[in-house]
Amino acid sequence: MSETCNCALHGEHGGVAESMDEMEFARSIHGASARGDLPRVLRLLAADPALATQYDAYGYLALHYAARLNRRDIASALLDAAAATAKSSTASCLVTAPTATPAKTTALHRAVMARSPEMLAMLLSRANDGGVVDGVRDGDGKSVRECIDAVQSAADRDALRHVLHPKK
Repeated sequence: MSETCNCALHGEHGGVAESMDEMEFARSIHGASARGDLPRVLRLLAADPALATQYDAYGYLALHYAARLNRRDIASALLDAAAATAKSSTASCLVTAPTATPAKTTALHRAVMARSPEMLAMLLSRANDGGVVDGVRDGDGKSVRECIDAVQSAADRDALRHVLHPKK
């Protein structure tokens, strides 16, 4: 007669497993950005500032994750690291870099999807190019302005529009 224990490995759910890809992501700068783990992001960037410009296996920059979470502190650290690795234009290029996915969203688009006027304002200030609002398009061909216009909530849409046209 065979007896089995009721531990997580042998219990009715068969245990919980994490793939190597999931573990790699969790340890990466992308995972740290997705979790909002600023201390880890800073440690990783101190060891290798070029990590700010690297895409993950899913086609995203760490900046895309920071923009989605409205983590301006992480986004700023990533942009500072990108600027330090090469020419000063690297940080502005990073803001408008599309994902390496069919969606081709930029950090600007992610900020709009997250309904984050604060992140959008910060990214626009770092882009150093007023034309990005209408000139940068996602995989659906939509500009940042068109994505803002498509936001369902009037309050969110107005807050995002205010970033583009602040009242003086």
